Amino acid sequence: MTVSEGPCRFETANGHAVVTLLPGLNDAPWSEIERVGNDLLDQVRNTPARAMIVDLTALNYMGSALVALIVRVWKVIKERGGQLVVVNRDPMVMEVLRIAGLHSLWTIVETREEAIDALGASPQAETRKRETRFLTWVGPLAVTAAAAGLALLILKVDFVPRTVAVGLALGWSALGALAGTITFARSTGGSRAVGGIVVAASLGLVAATVFFWPDDLAAGAGDGDVPPATAEPAPPADAAPPTADPSAS
Repeated sequence: MTVSEGPCRFETANGHAVVTLLPGLNDAPWSEIERVGNDLLDQVRNTPARAMIVDLTALNYMGSALVALIVRVWKVIKERGGQLVVVNRDPMVMEVLRIAGLHSLWTIVETREEAIDALGASPQAETRKRETRFLTWVGPLAVTAAAAGLALLILKVDFVPRTVAVGLALGWSALGALAGTITFARSTGGSRAVGGIVVAASLGLVAATVFFWPDDLAAGAGDGDVPPATAEPAPPADAAPPTADPSAS
């Protein structure tokens, strides 16, 4: 960990950097804030970290000069494809960010622990990343297996019972839908698109499986019904015709 002190504190640790703005900056003249900002930007440019936390918890007010300073830091991080998270608990500071329209551009949390988690730098976040990467591969594989089961059902392969083919199609479709949903919820960009496609494909395979399995469904639905009445047996061919009843005349 490296730390620099002054009107603001700059730290680097575990692959991310932290800029802490201190109350003395609010009372400093513009020229001083400009000097501090230039020094801070040099430190930001020289650090290899692409993840940045801006800690405002020491402030109960923030003027436009400090807002401009954070924006400059954000632009440097954005240019290198990094991510910025702001830590703030004060309602007045939050109102300044909201008026400036920055609350919709930045992730704003209340603690550093939440900020580290939002940056994906915590152990829990790393575990979720690994799980999501794994599920990104599981989803398409499950869709492929479900499609194979559906193909076996449609082609009516003799050595594969229809119930087995249906089980493969529905079971793998369910796994694909689950993996795709989690991937879609946790990811962004291309991985999120893959998750959405996997969910749609899984649901489509379920619908197709039900469509190509009507005979089996109908047979299963008829189990337990009352058996149809048997027809009265026909009389033997050599049987004598019935005689008329004399009393009927």
